Amino acid sequence: MRIRIGVPLVTAMVALTLAGCAPTLQAQEQAKTQGDSTPMTASPLGHYLAARQAQTERQNSVAADLLGVTLAQDPDNPDLLNVSYLLLASEGRLEEAAKVAEHIDKVEPNSPTAGIVLAWRDIKKGDLKSADAHLAKLPDDGVNKIIVPMLRAWLAQGQGQTDQALAQLDRLNAMNGLEPVVDLHRALIQDQAGRAEAASADYGKLVDAEAGTLRVVQLVGNFYQRQGRKDDAKALYDKFLENNTETNVLEPDLATLSAGQKPAPVVANATDGVAESFFNIASLLAREQIFDTAMVFERIAIDLKPEFPIAQTLLAELLTNQNRTEDAIAVYRAIPAGSSFSWQARIDEARALDELGRTDEALKLLDGMIAERTDRYDAAAAKGNILRSHEQFADAAKAYDTAVSRVPELKRRHWSLLYFRGITEERSRQWPLAEADFKKALELEPEQPYVMNYLAYSWVEQRSHLDEAFAMLKRAVELKPDDGFIVDSLGWAYYQQGQYDKAVEYLERAVELEPVDSTINDHLGDAYWRVGRKTEARYQWQRSLQFGPEPDHLAPLQAKLKDGLGAPSGS
Repeated sequence: MRIRIGVPLVTAMVALTLAGCAPTLQAQEQAKTQGDSTPMTASPLGHYLAARQAQTERQNSVAADLLGVTLAQDPDNPDLLNVSYLLLASEGRLEEAAKVAEHIDKVEPNSPTAGIVLAWRDIKKGDLKSADAHLAKLPDDGVNKIIVPMLRAWLAQGQGQTDQALAQLDRLNAMNGLEPVVDLHRALIQDQAGRAEAASADYGKLVDAEAGTLRVVQLVGNFYQRQGRKDDAKALYDKFLENNTETNVLEPDLATLSAGQKPAPVVANATDGVAESFFNIASLLAREQIFDTAMVFERIAIDLKPEFPIAQTLLAELLTNQNRTEDAIAVYRAIPAGSSFSWQARIDEARALDELGRTDEALKLLDGMIAERTDRYDAAAAKGNILRSHEQFADAAKAYDTAVSRVPELKRRHWSLLYFRGITEERSRQWPLAEADFKKALELEPEQPYVMNYLAYSWVEQRSHLDEAFAMLKRAVELKPDDGFIVDSLGWAYYQQGQYDKAVEYLERAVELEPVDSTINDHLGDAYWRVGRKTEARYQWQRSLQFGPEPDHLAPLQAKLKDGLGAPSGS
């Protein structure tokens, strides 16, 4: 029995991705699973349909098992083989993926994907020549145009063929936007080959073009330290930390630099170089939202280099993007406690736990971190963010107090910390404190539109500082003309001033931008009433009720629907 997959398995960048085979029909048999067991269905078609449903739910491992049953009945079906291969590879089941890839290679010799995992298997065995042969057969299109020359460059370097390795990288020179990646791998290969002067020149290009990138800072700083260039390494680290003082990922590098020790190379051999290549291209694919192929490359990178925390962090982000939060948490927890990435991984784990509704666990984790490192404020800020999202504003304000108290000197990048604390203070009826935080945030980041909007809207509601509020709101709208909440604030300011026609103009625009916000619809209803459009006013108030108003706004809305508005205050 041959099963056809009607959805094209092609994307613009990658010849085969999981996104291309996403199901478009509802599964006709509901998969019933217990643990990791394979659901029982009545036929190969039933297994296939259940697999599609499992894939829709991002249960890729279950989907792969189900497709395996179908493949047993239709073993030469290229569509099923390719989907099975990608599901297995994306789950890190690489040995099983390689067996499927072997069969693809026989059924579809020009497959654009099978050679990748077959090369991985040979690299694991140390057979770099055979790995290169698999890669050489791959079509020169899609993502293969990028990844294959990089991989073949490292395989050549692993066989002591540095000039051939650099020639492979030269194939990428004509591709716009890849210059930093090519320069990085050229530098790494020259570095491994002992060509320190040439490596230094390529690393220097990266410092000039990509100095703010963490991975570049790590790799170039490592080279400088190994070359005894302590001042260059310190200058590089200091420049990065000027804008990233909260990060602790450079702590091991700074420790070895301070101790005068020579660190081991980050990319120590050809296999590390291959892993770095897969990680780098996965990062690029993730930026382009080609997540499934990025996932495959990430799994290969981490398998080749198990202690690869920056790659593990990206894998967790990819899983989170697919709403596989439990799996992301498992990846965060797998990052070694001694890694410089562990601290941020724990903060990300707390956020993920909160997303799953396990808020108490998240807060307990963050409380432990707050006590563990009294010199850091990020865990306290993360706690404040979680509490604020649950509208526990008073407790959130206290968490932000802890965070602010740990900042030695407030700088421009800290405006958001004060802004968030100001929101929680305003919502917990501590206006003087909130106002001070909003003003300080604007000192740090002048004309920040969201801060201007919140402060000015609050003033409008209080009918104070109206001239200053109008000026702020007009500027905020200039900076964010498509932000419905900011446009609403300016419209409401006109309303409070009795300029009802002008208010209608802006509030109608705000509703266009944010059609299902309760407050904005309520504001437009009030403005319509004041200009005599009473039927439309009641319509907007009814919509406001439908969109979940704040509890203290419910009774006033119901009263307006019944009786309309009274005379404006002060009239």
